[in-house]
Amino acid sequence: MQRRYRWCLSCDLVSVHPGDIVSRKSETARYLEHDNGFHQPGYVEMLSRLLDRTVTSRIPSGGKVLDYGCGYAPVLAELARRRGYDAAAWDPYFLNSADALARRYHAVVACEVVEHVAKPAALFEHVASLLEPYGLLAVRSSLHPPGWDEFLDFWYTWDRTHVSFYSEQTVRYCADRFGFDVEHLHNPVWLLRRAKGEA
Repeated sequence: MQRRYRWCLSCDLVSVHPGDIVSRKSETARYLEHDNGFHQPGYVEMLSRLLDRTVTSRIPSGGKVLDYGCGYAPVLAELARRRGYDAAAWDPYFLNSADALARRYHAVVACEVVEHVAKPAALFEHVASLLEPYGLLAVRSSLHPPGWDEFLDFWYTWDRTHVSFYSEQTVRYCADRFGFDVEHLHNPVWLLRRAKGEA
């Protein structure tokens, strides 16, 4: 799979050239190839660990949690409900619920999502608008290696729906630009705390 990339010297984001981004139809078809759901114990265990590592250790039970970019199987939202949270799920392809986006949340969890988004600025602005002041953004996404040779061998590039690749520098740049404090940044899990009130 040949693709062209752009590497930002300011924020260290590597992005796929707009002309090489797959169509929405192809992207949706690729997501439907994923075998995610409660019937996959490994997938459920990964999401359970992510929740416990991020949300349950920082947000009291009863808090509002959004599974952002949940795909066709909103497993994380259901796991959060089982832990006593007021959880909702949203996905632009499979669960595009206006109700979910009409609320504010104490935590937004984006598991394997940000690498699929071609416009990271719009993504961070959107998430910030969904969070209560000092709300938590929990992200799981692998950070890209430092040089072109290593990047071109980076396994995240093998998926044609992955179009934005972040480094630690990128995450810190985005946090500073969009009003977050970096609470935890250890590949592949990042925790950003919304630092400001109303945007």
